[in-house]
Amino acid sequence: SLGFTYNINKKLMIKLNAARGYRAPNISEISAKGVHPGSGFQQLGDVNLKPEFTFQTDLGIFFENEHVSASAEVFNNMIANYIFNQKLIGLQGGDSIYIEAGNAYPVFKFIKTTAQLFGGEARIDIHPHPLDWLHFSNAVSFVYATNLGGNDAVINDSNKYLPFIPPLHTNSELSAEFLKSVGPFEHIFIKVG
Repeated sequence: SLGFTYNINKKLMIKLNAARGYRAPNISEISAKGVHPGSGFQQLGDVNLKPEFTFQTDLGIFFENEHVSASAEVFNNMIANYIFNQKLIGLQGGDSIYIEAGNAYPVFKFIKTTAQLFGGEARIDIHPHPLDWLHFSNAVSFVYATNLGGNDAVINDSNKYLPFIPPLHTNSELSAEFLKSVGPFEHIFIKVG
């Protein structure tokens, strides 16, 4: 990875990073064959999976003064040989179903594709003076993950977006820290989120 941070002034800075990485397929992605007890579907591995290779860039801007801390960051991550679970389609066009001991299980297989994940997050923490013990924090983050295909994959509406990607996430929190100790207790705080 390579990155830099530039302080525009004492309150404002920007950062830029670029990174390259890889991840080898794990044993279940290569050798799975059977009903996965935790998910309730039949899982199939693929011995031909190759390591994932990624190139990510991210850019962030950060602001801080005595009353407010805020940041906004965006990232773009391109992944070759991205490994994920895909539901298999049966011969009749519906879901592929595996029957075992009278139970029906949908069939998923680990496959590889080229993927793009991009997104960002923004945060603001308000801690007004003279109320340093009081904080009001807010954050929002999202990831948008697209299946770009490759490896002979056909992209359509049902597999254009990668599965199991977290949705838009927000968090708000109001917290108060008591500066004085109470008997043996120190750094007592109350938090509502």
